[in-house]
Amino acid sequence: MDPFTIGLLATQGISAAVNFFTGRSQAKAATTASAQQQEGIREARAYAEPKYAEALRIAQEQHAAGQAGLAPYAQQGGQGLTALTALLGLPAAPAARAAPMAAAPVAPMAAAPPGGDMAGLVNGRGVPLSMLSQLTTKQIADANRATGGAFLGGGGTAAPATQSSYVTLRAPTGETRPVPAEQVDFYVARGATRI
Repeated sequence: MDPFTIGLLATQGISAAVNFFTGRSQAKAATTASAQQQEGIREARAYAEPKYAEALRIAQEQHAAGQAGLAPYAQQGGQGLTALTALLGLPAAPAARAAPMAAAPVAPMAAAPPGGDMAGLVNGRGVPLSMLSQLTTKQIADANRATGGAFLGGGGTAAPATQSSYVTLRAPTGETRPVPAEQVDFYVARGATRI
């Protein structure tokens, strides 16, 4: 063999040996680094877990104290809601639940149900929802007083209203609206005319 080939083979052999030992030392270093990282994670976790548990406990105590502080306001709101639902002749709100639940989606009272109008919808006392949604609180209270409480409940007995028990009236403003037959006198006394 010529000296050039021998020199080339020797260089290649040395290069392969250096690569081998370099790779081996890098593998050992990676294994050592991984072990050190895992040990560091364990130490950090051992340090942080008690602090996190303490912070969580404090946050839970603050939340409970805040909820307890709001309880009187929630009770007053519930009483107000009960009074309003009674005024409107709607069923009473269910009792407060121990755990909050997601509210079911409902259409607001003034909105028509999907795919229809409110002309035939009535509350528990036969008052059309379309009319209730357009009246002010004062108008509703006046109507309830004038009918002895039968407008929204409390006085008398209201028969279930049907579409045929309505009379169409024209208000002094020119607006026309169907009104239950038993309430016609109330509106006529205030300037409405039968159509």
